[in-house]
Amino acid sequence: MQAWTREIASVVASFEGASRRSVAGIEVDFELRFDLRATGLDLHWLTDAFRTALDGADLASAGGVVFRALFDTSDTDVVTIHLQRRSRDARGAPAPGGGAGRVPRSGGGLADPSSALTVGAVRPGSGAVELETATGNLTYDSPLSLSGDTISSMEVSEILSPSGSVNRALANTKRKAHQLLGVKVGNQYRYPLFQFDRERKQIRPVAEHANRLMECDLDPWGTLDWWFTENPLIEGQRPVDRLTVQALTEAEVELMVAAEQMGMD
Repeated sequence: MQAWTREIASVVASFEGASRRSVAGIEVDFELRFDLRATGLDLHWLTDAFRTALDGADLASAGGVVFRALFDTSDTDVVTIHLQRRSRDARGAPAPGGGAGRVPRSGGGLADPSSALTVGAVRPGSGAVELETATGNLTYDSPLSLSGDTISSMEVSEILSPSGSVNRALANTKRKAHQLLGVKVGNQYRYPLFQFDRERKQIRPVAEHANRLMECDLDPWGTLDWWFTENPLIEGQRPVDRLTVQALTEAEVELMVAAEQMGMD
């Protein structure tokens, strides 16, 4: 355990140094994944060791620091330790008046620790969605119609099954692999249509590339927001608009996602 204690102390020291070097408006995110079975570590020991190291670090002037442990839903032996330093003016701050606004994103595809967006419920008579969060519900104005601009898992299978033999599990498999963006509304997933090339019966390659980079299934609402947000790195256009006219490139996606993860967008 001593070796792991030293490793954790080193990580926290690096986190502290990065926090001190950053300027106003820049977020710092660290993610470390541990396989508890392979390493023989206990979750309680692991989180206590991180808390002890964080308590010993001088982070008082580094802004708000968030620490949390997240289990991989597909493998409960794998836990992600997430350290985040958020500045007051960083992305994801509540919209003035506390109303509907952007869904915050953090680097690495994880949902904002202060929000932990999970399941959405469409509000009747509006394009807004009520998102359950760790601190209560958040009202999010969806940039698309969840009924008219998205399709069901069955419809996804019909598009992506060239042979005509529908695989009911196909949408779920591709969503979990971060190839396909799906947002959970009520008790079902809905898949935005802009991702599909119906003629070729495939997911648009650039859309799949972007979804993979953002690990979309870990932060689906944040990923959806990214697609519909104007980005200065592509002349103030929205990624979804460039995608639909086949003008978006993988290089542009990589540049935008890297900037997002560095908190520089």
